[in-house]
Amino acid sequence: MVVQIKVLPDKAPDCSSLKSMVDSTTRECKTNAVKAVSQFA
Repeated sequence: MVVQIKVLPDKAPDCSSLKSMVDSTTRECKTNAVKAVSQFA
């Protein structure tokens, strides 16, 4: 049985939860330092 399927566009951030929002907005970042800076820019 398949449950909780999400269909999202490739470029749009996933805003279904805080964790998924952070993950989708920082997916292009290579290091944790860059991820931290991108959250405040």
